[in-house]
Amino acid sequence: EAIEWNGQGQFRKWVWWTPWEEDATRTRVSDDEMEELLKDSVRLRLQADVKVGTFLSGGLDSSLVTAIAAQQQPMSTFSFGFVDGIRDYKSELEHARIVSQHLGTKHHEVVATPQEYLGKREWCHCNARWRRRRRAFSRLPSLVGCPPRL
Repeated sequence: EAIEWNGQGQFRKWVWWTPWEEDATRTRVSDDEMEELLKDSVRLRLQADVKVGTFLSGGLDSSLVTAIAAQQQPMSTFSFGFVDGIRDYKSELEHARIVSQHLGTKHHEVVATPQEYLGKREWCHCNARWRRRRRAFSRLPSLVGCPPRL
């Protein structure tokens, strides 16, 4: 699901993708092969001259990536949320805290109001890639502010 704020205090939830149907032309891999592919993919993305962290929502995808990364090196995690009391908004911060604690990461949270988000999103309009995808919820942390130093 995705969430969109109309600037007047109202959110709209919508589905931005649906799973594809089974396709016989796809290459099949075993569970062990998939695990190795995931670990290798995360390992490659951890190669950097600076410390690397992960955005952690507490959902399955970010939790899995963070768990694999935390097995390879100490990790910092970052989560974004809006302040409480916004209609139709369910914060995932608690889920992220639970995952972070379980994995032993150094966890950071950025909490903002919708007004703070809207006030900082203007810079993205000059970048075509951001302009096409500016409503993606996963981009909010980058728009609201840089996370603290790792």
